[in-house]
Amino acid sequence: MIDDAGKMKAKSKPVGKMQMKKYKGQVTAEFLIILIALLGVLLFAYGASYNFKKAELSFENMLQGKSIAYRVARTVNEVYFAGDGTEAKVFIDSGYTLEATPNILVVEKEKRIIGDFPLATMNVTVMTTSFGKYASVRNIDGVVYIS
Repeated sequence: MIDDAGKMKAKSKPVGKMQMKKYKGQVTAEFLIILIALLGVLLFAYGASYNFKKAELSFENMLQGKSIAYRVARTVNEVYFAGDGTEAKVFIDSGYTLEATPNILVVEKEKRIIGDFPLATMNVTVMTTSFGKYASVRNIDGVVYIS
Protein backbone atom coordinates (compact mmCIF):
# COMPACT_ATOMS: atom_id res chain seq x y z
CA MET A 1 0.00 0.00 0.00
CA ILE A 2 1.34 3.47 -0.92
CA ASP A 3 0.47 6.62 1.00
CA ASP A 4 0.03 10.19 -0.31
CA ALA A 5 3.77 10.93 -0.10
CA GLY A 6 4.54 7.93 -2.28
CA LYS A 7 6.12 5.84 0.42
CA MET A 8 5.36 2.22 1.08
CA LYS A 9 3.06 1.80 3.95
CA ALA A 10 2.83 -1.45 5.88
CA LYS A 11 -0.53 -3.04 6.20
CA SER A 12 -1.93 -2.78 9.70
CA LYS A 13 -2.89 -6.12 11.08
CA PRO A 14 -6.06 -6.43 13.09
CA VAL A 15 -5.53 -7.43 16.68
CA GLY A 16 -6.13 -11.13 16.89
CA LYS A 17 -7.12 -13.42 19.72
CA MET A 18 -3.53 -14.55 20.29
CA GLN A 19 -2.31 -11.00 20.87
CA MET A 20 -5.22 -10.25 23.24
CA LYS A 21 -4.36 -13.28 25.37
CA LYS A 22 -0.72 -12.22 25.52
CA TYR A 23 -1.62 -8.74 26.78
CA LYS A 24 -4.33 -10.05 29.09
CA GLY A 25 -1.87 -12.36 30.85
CA GLN A 26 0.65 -9.56 31.27
CA VAL A 27 -1.96 -7.27 32.84
CA THR A 28 -2.95 -10.05 35.24
CA ALA A 29 0.67 -10.55 36.33
CA GLU A 30 1.14 -6.80 36.85
CA PHE A 31 -2.12 -6.65 38.79
CA LEU A 32 -0.98 -9.49 41.06
CA ILE A 33 2.36 -7.79 41.72
CA ILE A 34 0.62 -4.52 42.62
CA LEU A 35 -1.91 -6.38 44.78
CA ILE A 36 0.86 -8.22 46.65
CA ALA A 37 2.72 -4.94 47.21
CA LEU A 38 -0.43 -3.27 48.57
CA LEU A 39 -1.12 -6.20 50.89
CA GLY A 40 2.48 -5.99 52.13
CA VAL A 41 2.07 -2.29 52.91
CA LEU A 42 -1.23 -2.95 54.70
CA LEU A 43 0.27 -5.77 56.78
CA PHE A 44 3.22 -3.56 57.72
CA ALA A 45 0.88 -0.73 58.74
CA TYR A 46 -1.26 -3.13 60.79
CA GLY A 47 1.79 -4.53 62.57
CA ALA A 48 3.08 -1.05 63.34
CA SER A 49 -0.30 0.06 64.72
CA TYR A 50 -0.57 -3.13 66.81
CA ASN A 51 2.85 -2.51 68.37
CA PHE A 52 1.92 1.13 69.01
CA LYS A 53 -1.33 0.12 70.72
CA LYS A 54 0.51 -2.45 72.84
CA ALA A 55 3.08 0.16 73.92
CA GLU A 56 0.28 2.63 74.63
CA LEU A 57 -1.49 0.14 76.91
CA SER A 58 1.76 -0.64 78.71
CA PHE A 59 2.38 3.08 79.25
CA GLU A 60 -1.20 3.53 80.48
CA ASN A 61 -0.77 0.67 82.99
CA MET A 62 2.46 2.22 84.24
CA LEU A 63 0.79 5.60 84.75
CA GLN A 64 -2.13 3.97 86.56
CA GLY A 65 0.26 2.01 88.78
CA LYS A 66 2.25 5.13 89.65
CA SER A 67 -0.99 6.97 90.45
CA ILE A 68 -2.16 4.20 92.79
CA ALA A 69 1.28 4.04 94.45
CA TYR A 70 1.24 7.82 94.99
CA ARG A 71 -2.29 7.87 96.47
CA VAL A 72 -1.73 4.95 98.83
CA ALA A 73 1.77 6.04 99.92
CA ARG A 74 0.54 9.57 100.56
CA THR A 75 -2.29 8.20 102.73
CA VAL A 76 0.10 5.86 104.58
CA ASN A 77 2.51 8.74 105.25
CA GLU A 78 -0.32 11.01 106.47
CA VAL A 79 -1.63 8.31 108.83
CA TYR A 80 1.88 7.55 110.10
CA PHE A 81 2.65 11.21 110.85
CA ALA A 82 -0.77 11.80 112.45
CA GLY A 83 0.11 9.28 115.14
CA ASP A 84 -1.30 6.25 116.90
CA GLY A 85 -5.01 5.53 116.40
CA THR A 86 -5.34 7.47 113.13
CA GLU A 87 -7.37 5.88 110.34
CA ALA A 88 -8.04 6.89 106.72
CA LYS A 89 -9.51 5.29 103.62
CA VAL A 90 -8.07 5.18 100.12
CA PHE A 91 -9.52 3.67 96.94
CA ILE A 92 -7.40 0.98 95.28
CA ASP A 93 -8.46 -0.22 91.84
CA SER A 94 -9.09 -3.93 91.27
CA GLY A 95 -6.46 -6.00 89.52
CA TYR A 96 -3.56 -4.44 91.41
CA THR A 97 -1.60 -5.78 94.36
CA LEU A 98 0.40 -3.83 96.92
CA GLU A 99 3.63 -4.78 98.60
CA ALA A 100 5.37 -2.77 101.28
CA THR A 101 9.12 -3.20 101.09
CA PRO A 102 11.36 -1.21 103.45
CA ASN A 103 10.45 2.43 102.83
CA ILE A 104 8.88 1.78 99.40
CA LEU A 105 5.30 0.92 98.43
CA VAL A 106 5.27 -1.24 95.29
CA VAL A 107 2.22 -1.68 93.02
CA GLU A 108 2.05 -4.80 90.84
CA LYS A 109 -0.28 -5.95 88.10
CA GLU A 110 -0.10 -9.49 86.76
CA LYS A 111 3.08 -10.06 88.80
CA ARG A 112 4.90 -7.12 87.18
CA ILE A 113 5.97 -4.02 89.07
CA ILE A 114 4.31 -1.02 87.46
CA GLY A 115 4.64 1.65 90.13
CA ASP A 116 6.32 2.53 93.39
CA PHE A 117 6.51 5.43 95.82
CA PRO A 118 8.63 6.11 98.93
CA LEU A 119 7.20 5.66 102.42
CA ALA A 120 8.10 7.57 105.58
CA THR A 121 8.22 4.39 107.67
CA MET A 122 9.45 0.84 107.38
CA ASN A 123 6.58 -0.43 109.55
CA VAL A 124 3.86 -0.98 106.94
CA THR A 125 1.86 -4.19 106.66
CA VAL A 126 -0.45 -5.00 103.73
CA MET A 127 -3.12 -7.35 105.09
CA THR A 128 -5.24 -7.97 101.96
CA THR A 129 -4.67 -8.57 98.28
CA SER A 130 -8.26 -8.16 97.10
CA PHE A 131 -8.91 -4.57 96.08
CA GLY A 132 -11.39 -2.73 93.90
CA LYS A 133 -12.82 -0.94 96.89
CA TYR A 134 -11.81 1.46 99.62
CA ALA A 135 -8.99 0.13 101.77
CA SER A 136 -8.55 1.11 105.39
CA VAL A 137 -5.18 2.54 106.43
CA ARG A 138 -4.66 2.46 110.23
CA ASN A 139 -1.82 3.40 112.56
CA ILE A 140 -1.73 1.02 115.52
CA ASP A 141 1.24 1.43 117.86
CA GLY A 142 3.42 2.96 115.12
CA VAL A 143 2.69 0.21 112.60
CA VAL A 144 0.57 1.20 109.58
CA TYR A 145 -1.84 -1.49 108.38
CA ILE A 146 -3.50 -1.51 104.94
CA SER A 147 -6.58 -3.72 104.89
